[in-house]
Formats: sequence, structure tokens, C-alpha cells
Amino acid sequence: MVFLNLWATWCGPCRSEMPSIQKLYEGVDKEKISFVILSLDDERLSKKVKSFVERSGFTFPTYTNTGHLTEQLQVPSIPTTFVIDQEGYIALKEVGMRNYNTPKFKKFIEQLAGNN
Repeated sequence: MVFLNLWATWCGPCRSEMPSIQKLYEGVDKEKISFVILSLDDERLSKKVKSFVERSGFTFPTYTNTGHLTEQLQVPSIPTTFVIDQEGYIALKEVGMRNYNTPKFKKFIEQLAGNN
């Protein structure tokens, strides 16, 4: 299953939710849950994105969008997070800043990943 978060360095709410994503990342079985933290910054700013992530101490995998994913996924604004189940279906779409480091959310993704 996949935890997909769309964000940008210029987005304050995106940066604010990153610590909760980091805590979630540290506390789950990464063999069963893949994290894709996808920056929507212009790909020419990939060094800025990498610098921000390193300075902040985040260890989750980050990527830079080079296509039209936001249109394909119908993303109205960022941050937007998708949880994609093992069958490839969107199990959850959250638009806006959230705290993902909660017992309720962790239980949800662990059950979805088969970590009952």
C-alpha cells in the first residue's frame, strides 16, 4: 500500500504537516507501507527541495513531480494525501493539512496494509 503526499516548499501548511508524516514513517512497517512524498515544486528547484528535507531531518523518500499527476488525480490544492490500497484503489484522499501521527490513522493504514 502507498502513502502519497503532494506538497511544495512554498506551501506553509505542507511544511507544517511534515513532522507528523515523519513520525508516522518512523513508526510503521516500511515493508508493507510505501511512502511517496512528492514535491510539486518546479523540477528546476529539486536542489531546494532536497536541502529543505535534509535541513528538516526528514528521512522519508521524496520525489519531484515531472508530469501532470495533479490533473490526473484531481488535486484541488496542496497539501493533498492519498492512501492507495494493495489493489491500487484510493482508500483515502485528504485535502489540506492533517496530523497523520495519530493512533486512529496509524491503525487505519496498518489494517489496510494487513498488519492487524
